[in-house]
Amino acid sequence: MPDHSEWLESRDCFLNQDALATFEILKMELKSFYEVFYTKVLAANSAWGVLIRSLAYYNVLIALIMFCLNKKEGIHGVDVRITYSLLAGVIVLDSASENRCIPGLVREYRGSEHFMASFRGVSSE
Repeated sequence: MPDHSEWLESRDCFLNQDALATFEILKMELKSFYEVFYTKVLAANSAWGVLIRSLAYYNVLIALIMFCLNKKEGIHGVDVRITYSLLAGVIVLDSASENRCIPGLVREYRGSEHFMASFRGVSSE
């Protein structure tokens, strides 16, 4: 919980900015709070979260390899194409999530303090 001096410093920071900069700061902070409270960003980036996501990803890859090596006798061609599409979709979505979304959200969450400090003219490092 911030004390009174921190509250005054924050208030002065907002009062000395134009409306656009203030709304940009508020947007970043609210987005950070949303990510922390309503998504699994912090849990997903913990050691267990990374391990579980990696295991799930590799299980899908193993399933794809096993399906490729399996004989498809008696299975309709449509079913085979649907299965390949679903497995490929999981791989693409997991890769996109891992490489773009989650690290970006964590960078943004951690970067919001630096963003605020830059408006105060203080380095956050």
